[in-house]
Amino acid sequence: MPIERCRWMKWHSCSGRVRSLSLKRTPNNGTRPMPWDDMASRTYCVYNQTRESFLSLGVTEADTIFTRLKGLIGRLNMRSDEGLWVIPSSGVHTWGVLFPLDLIYLDQEHRVVFVTEHFQRFRIGPLRLQAASVLELPTHTIYSSQTQAGDQLVICMADEIEERLLQRVPTVVLKKGGGRT
Repeated sequence: MPIERCRWMKWHSCSGRVRSLSLKRTPNNGTRPMPWDDMASRTYCVYNQTRESFLSLGVTEADTIFTRLKGLIGRLNMRSDEGLWVIPSSGVHTWGVLFPLDLIYLDQEHRVVFVTEHFQRFRIGPLRLQAASVLELPTHTIYSSQTQAGDQLVICMADEIEERLLQRVPTVVLKKGGGRT
């Protein structure tokens, strides 16, 4: 199999683990993006800036028709550091999803519009017209992070979140005698 017809798909999650998928044969010699290329999309960290807590370290975006259609259907479970960010969306369903979810509806500025804890499987979620996207997270994520409507979330890559957090940490200058200023 020629190397041009294969593609290694690797990506890093925010927790530093490397995930790799097997080689996939592209029928067009790799020149045109294929639907399965979206499955290896970037992963994001989600940080609640208002409550100063992380919600997830490995949220995958579902921003194409194929990835939004597939969503979490057919998966048996979701790890505590995983999630799916459905963009654009003002409502979701859990038909074919085999486990309950926490849902967080976000507006364009990533401000929380509405939250639903422990949303059961095989249901249609509430439709929120002011929502621009929905985060699908493992159960108890909302409870453990104390996320509420009105909270501001930061959704970005791992290196970006590190830079943002370092900007917020106050620096302490020590005097020669060991006291603070």
